[in-house]
Amino acid sequence: MIAEEDLPETIDDINYDIDSWVVIKHDDKNSKKYIPENIIETENIFSVNFHPKLNLISLGLINGETKIYKYSIDKPNALLATFNNHKESVRKVCFSDNGKLLYTASSDRALGVIDCKQAKVKYSIKDAHGVPISTFIVIDDNTVVTGDDEGLVRIWDTRQRYCAKEFNEHGDYISGFDYSPQHNKLFCCSADGSISVMSLNGKNSKGIGVTLGVNDDYTGILCLKDGKDVIAAGASGTIYHYDHEQLYESKRNMKSFVKSISCLLQVNETTYCYGSDDGDILAHSLQTGKRMRMCDGMDSPILDMSISRDAKYIASCSFETVKFHNALNLYNLSLVEQIEEVDESKEGKQLKKEEAKLEKKYLNIKDDNDDKKKRKKAGGVQEKKKKVKVFNSERKQFLHDLLTNY
Repeated sequence: MIAEEDLPETIDDINYDIDSWVVIKHDDKNSKKYIPENIIETENIFSVNFHPKLNLISLGLINGETKIYKYSIDKPNALLATFNNHKESVRKVCFSDNGKLLYTASSDRALGVIDCKQAKVKYSIKDAHGVPISTFIVIDDNTVVTGDDEGLVRIWDTRQRYCAKEFNEHGDYISGFDYSPQHNKLFCCSADGSISVMSLNGKNSKGIGVTLGVNDDYTGILCLKDGKDVIAAGASGTIYHYDHEQLYESKRNMKSFVKSISCLLQVNETTYCYGSDDGDILAHSLQTGKRMRMCDGMDSPILDMSISRDAKYIASCSFETVKFHNALNLYNLSLVEQIEEVDESKEGKQLKKEEAKLEKKYLNIKDDNDDKKKRKKAGGVQEKKKKVKVFNSERKQFLHDLLTNY
């Protein structure tokens, strides 16, 4: 299904074309569309995940099917493969970091592994848990961590296909995982309102501690700011903000402006999104404290979200629909909105210079001073009238965001 040449060994080998990044969701002048069409299924979709290197997206369905689509803005989305590797609903799907494998977890208690290149099921660990698997996280090519409906967490060695370690610290289903590579810690949240922390080291993995429970059901967890901050979402609509070194209690609780949070998604180290049971998707920046409503009016709960490899799109699944959203607007929540306050500083001036170089290189903006220098060298003495290059202000804004965030 996937050609070998389409799978670079590392993410650094991918050559992204800057011109394809500079795309706005709507072009009112030409009435062009720049986000893929929705994917409509006949069965409920529980999970969605983008491929890390190709324009592919995977879906986990309630009837036990796993599907892979190729998405595009130029042509209709195409179904590439369907796998019937589970007997019950697929609760979670996730590609490996290199994109060659697709992991699936189901209510039938099995953990499945699909070979994307060969388009076939590589193997399945039956009865990976004694009860349905609620979620999992892929740590690296050799390690996957799963959690079930009774709060049991298991660490799997995928090379030998066995459970290297297990922890039973929670009294309700595991609702989310996140991993901090800077500290080699795994953070796990549960519907019992507590967070557990584990140090991952194969057979020598060990539990570090469990937080005091709050009167809320955690539905997701994220590690931000290089693992320094931990964000947990409550079903009541509250966002709990922890310091990773002082997890015994949250340092502040924030209102989310929705009745209930159903899932979390990290955009970058300071920005995240959360979906609600009302069908709303909002973004929040820890750096500026600003929020932005991305999606309003799906009229159904947001069950899962994923961000594309090029950070252009966010996909959300709700009932039988996968909807694509423009993610470029999220970068307005970054430092760009604060640049005006520090323009006179050395950092602000350097940022302006780098931005001007990118504009000149990719948007074909000519510097009038360069023309004068060339005319002087050629012996010309006449003055040339200054020409003003008019270009899309949103393109310029995106380049500004690109410099600031990456």
